[in-house]
Amino acid sequence: DLPPSLLGYASVGVKMRILLATLDSLEHLDFQRGVLDNEACARLANMIEGEYVLAPQLTHLKVSEAFSGDDGAASVFKAIGTRPMVFQSVQTLAVVSRHMKVNACRALGSALQNALPKLQKLRLLSTPIGSNGFISLLRGIEDSACASTLRELTFSKCGICVEGAKLLGLLIGWDCLPSLQELVLSGNQNLGDEGVTYLAQGLQGSSKIKLDSLLLNSVGMGDAGLKSLAEAIESGALLECRKIDVNSNAPLCNIIPFSCALRCGGLKNLTFVAFNQNKIEPHEVTVVASALI
Repeated sequence: DLPPSLLGYASVGVKMRILLATLDSLEHLDFQRGVLDNEACARLANMIEGEYVLAPQLTHLKVSEAFSGDDGAASVFKAIGTRPMVFQSVQTLAVVSRHMKVNACRALGSALQNALPKLQKLRLLSTPIGSNGFISLLRGIEDSACASTLRELTFSKCGICVEGAKLLGLLIGWDCLPSLQELVLSGNQNLGDEGVTYLAQGLQGSSKIKLDSLLLNSVGMGDAGLKSLAEAIESGALLECRKIDVNSNAPLCNIIPFSCALRCGGLKNLTFVAFNQNKIEPHEVTVVASALI
């Protein structure tokens, strides 16, 4: 690992030389605040496309508010997509960026499709890609080698709406993500009941997926969405799930369907369930608690 400040305060030329000197042995690479401005992105993209970069041992790649614009991010991900061998060992890709939009998502979708065959964890946090960006990433995953290896999908506070949830539900239902164990869609307030229903239907339609964790806190879900989720539970679609979080869904009032699903044995391994900051009556909490015993 490089010290966190090493790339943060060096000039662009020095950053690139440091990168070249260390990439062949690095296992973790974290680009932090402001490191990848447009000039740095252009140089890095040229290095990758020019076959100067090879990271055979790199397993964790993280970009934390390092991009200064969508075009720079797009150029780097596009370059990765054109060189399948560069980051072929990466298992975790995490992105936090206010500046990553649709163009960068299209480029990253291409990289997912062509160049990250061993990816297990894809995490985007506070990155406002919207449903269009999300769909671009899912399309890249759909036809990729990593579709069969992905164990975690985290898209927290990414501005995903119903259309994005619809496609994700379809991919889950078609068993395009057979190894998925953790799904985090927290903070996407516009998913609502309709988006959650599409996800629940996808889970019901899958014959392979075995989720361990499902986080749907702050997604604008109400009673209809929870009812759809309860139906998926009753069908056995979440039989292996240990953690369900539906905190901070203000429209949610009626959790009786969830307690009924619990009594049906649809969550035999459940160890954590959270309904905080919803409009739930105290007596309903008691009903759920009794179903857990």
